[in-house]
Amino acid sequence: LKVVESYYSYNSSKDTGKLFSTMFPDSSIARHFACSESKCAYLCHFGLAPHFSMLLLKCIDNAKFYTLLFDESL
Repeated sequence: LKVVESYYSYNSSKDTGKLFSTMFPDSSIARHFACSESKCAYLCHFGLAPHFSMLLLKCIDNAKFYTLLFDESL
């Protein structure tokens, strides 16, 4: 979630396993943790995106009114 929220590249997550091993030296889970660019992209596209899309659709369904905005300068 931090990768997406902060606009980090997927490649920036490749060393998180080393970080977790250092933070939690007695944890076997932290020692075996790995998250490469492809795994991070997969989690974002097929885990986070569908979840937040559903939350957005629920909010829109519950709203009495909503406005769609199209800004041509983007």
